[in-house]
Amino acid sequence: MRAPRAVLVAVGLGITASVAAPGQSAGPDKRVWTAFSIGYGGASMGCDSCSGVGHIAGTTASVQVGRYLSNSFRVNATINGWVHSNGNATEGMGSATINFGIVTHGMTEFSIPNGIFLDVGIGLSAYRSGIVRGLLDTIPSLSGTGWGVSVGVGYDIPLSRRLTLSPTARYARGFVGDLHRAADGSPYTTGWNQNWFDVSLGVTFSP
Repeated sequence: MRAPRAVLVAVGLGITASVAAPGQSAGPDKRVWTAFSIGYGGASMGCDSCSGVGHIAGTTASVQVGRYLSNSFRVNATINGWVHSNGNATEGMGSATINFGIVTHGMTEFSIPNGIFLDVGIGLSAYRSGIVRGLLDTIPSLSGTGWGVSVGVGYDIPLSRRLTLSPTARYARGFVGDLHRAADGSPYTTGWNQNWFDVSLGVTFSP
């Protein structure tokens, strides 16, 4: 399954975020935020004609933007990426999702600390490789785009009125479907699926 490029571009332009607003002081004057994070995690993938590949370590990064609907509820978008290189091949996975989240703020009746957040997202998922693992001489590059979901949990630590430090754990699952040779667009395999889990540290800015 190949998602139309126009959809991918539209989602990408609207995006950027799993975001963290200041957990202890979010108010009417702090509704919009932007966040950047970097992390480390493991990924695995499989397809209809191949056996699953065990977890591979890689670097992750995200760029984020969002808006609070209230002190405890938010809608946001995120672009996440995972990349791995072993010198002979480079593989990358990415997702662009719209997320809906809840943040603990002022929930004193439940004795829950301020700043804990949970985000669930749905959107696009993509895979790219410079060279396919184990087929270095025959398949120089593959690509595919499909649908994906993600879930993240973390904690906002206010550094100042405008800055927040946000350690986050995130799981992303992609249902890419068909992979194609990047050079000519010819089909390579079907049923491609991928997932990764990472732990990251982000900085959030509230203008």
